[in-house]
Amino acid sequence: MDNYYVRREIFPEQPVGFVSCEMLLQKLEDCYQKVHKCISSDWSEISAWKLGGTNAATQKAFNVEELYFGPLSKTQVYHEGECLHSSVRLFSLQAEPEICLRLSRDMGPGVDFEDYTALFSSWSWGLEYPNTSIENMVKAGVQALVLDHCAAGLLCVGTEKPISDLQALDRNDSVELETRAQVISEGSVGNLLSPPIQTAADFLRLATKLGFEFREGQYIATGGLAPCKVIAPDQDVVLRVNGREELRMSLPSRALVDA
Repeated sequence: MDNYYVRREIFPEQPVGFVSCEMLLQKLEDCYQKVHKCISSDWSEISAWKLGGTNAATQKAFNVEELYFGPLSKTQVYHEGECLHSSVRLFSLQAEPEICLRLSRDMGPGVDFEDYTALFSSWSWGLEYPNTSIENMVKAGVQALVLDHCAAGLLCVGTEKPISDLQALDRNDSVELETRAQVISEGSVGNLLSPPIQTAADFLRLATKLGFEFREGQYIATGGLAPCKVIAPDQDVVLRVNGREELRMSLPSRALVDA
């Protein structure tokens, strides 16, 4: 076993602390291959994939021009109103709003990308809760982020909608997070640099070239539509689009590592 860092626990309970360059593989493709080795024994255990580098903020933070991604397991993905698994442990509670697409079929290297809409069965609004045990993530860079499964925490998905309804979204549609009747984060559909279907298809094209495989029903969280914000435990977080409630989620204090 080498000494390079890679996340091996779904919910780490011990902080890694500060990651040095010597702990990281420097080529991004090598980082993905190390993650691939950790999860490829059973692709069906993966319930979703989270993307980064799909908006201007994350591209600037990690100095990238191409998207990056990480897996989320079954115990990290929930539908609105579901109770969290007892294993859930997060170092902090933070949330951001996203658009999630659901895969219509299994796929792997060699998949046909000519008809993007055929790749997806539905879409939904989502709340993504990042989680990492690395204290200097931004300074450590995108290599650390990829090796940490893109700081995967939790994903909460709302009501599924027909994939054709995505065409009705406008880049100017406002997206807000609200808690305790106060708006804490504001953005828009246009925060994504490309349309959601294009973003998800670009991810699949990149990931299949790297050897990753996908299963029908997995979600793709396409990236933050508004800044990620710290939230309080046991308080509802409401995702609103053009003022209309689309999703509501509350995380219990027991989900915190130090609870």
